Amino acid sequence: MGHIGIALYLIFTLLISIMNAFWAGSVWLEMKVMGWAGKVLVYSVAIMSLCGFVWFNLICETFLVEALRDHHVHGRYANWVYSLPPHFTDYAYSLGYLLIILPIIGAGLVMTVWSWVAFSRRRSWSTGAGAFYNSGATMYDIWGAVRVIPQALSNVGSMFSGSGGSSSRSSRNSNWVWFVVALVALALVVAIAETILIIKWSARMHAGRMKGKLDDAKLYANGRTAAAQRPPTW
Repeated sequence: MGHIGIALYLIFTLLISIMNAFWAGSVWLEMKVMGWAGKVLVYSVAIMSLCGFVWFNLICETFLVEALRDHHVHGRYANWVYSLPPHFTDYAYSLGYLLIILPIIGAGLVMTVWSWVAFSRRRSWSTGAGAFYNSGATMYDIWGAVRVIPQALSNVGSMFSGSGGSSSRSSRNSNWVWFVVALVALALVVAIAETILIIKWSARMHAGRMKGKLDDAKLYANGRTAAAQRPPTW
């Protein structure tokens, strides 16, 4: 995948994650009156957003570390950067993939079922497109998990067993292992913050719109009441 392809993939992942978090926030306050099925859907969309942010953050982090190593960084953490094996990204992506793939599949199945229920109740191009997209994305995730999980488990196992680095770096093996773990943990923590911030922002925006509509309705109702109580002028 070239630079343009990677950039497009990152933009797509970021936009989908933002859209999912924004939708979850738009109905977050309404969960108080939802049934359990509706709450499961909202939480599933939020989880899908979180996992997307984790993957986006992890890719950006590895690109940054590779850029620092290529530009011969100096300083306190230079030894950690240079102790990384040549293909440390394989280990970081494997660990990150194992962290998010099962939540992605579970949330995707819930969203797929709900999208088909929505399409059966209201047949339109938008609901149909959503149902087909969710179905295709979930099937792709499951198919990818079957292919990738064995290799990811192998990579993570070799990383923690000490066989992932070269023999010249064996004495510093634990350093780069925990550096990779820290990259994945940082991606997760930042993703949690991003998801929460967008959900809260969307919830406040939705609450403001609902309050505005309620105020308009009250003004309209009061106007109708005053007009009904006003004596006729004929």
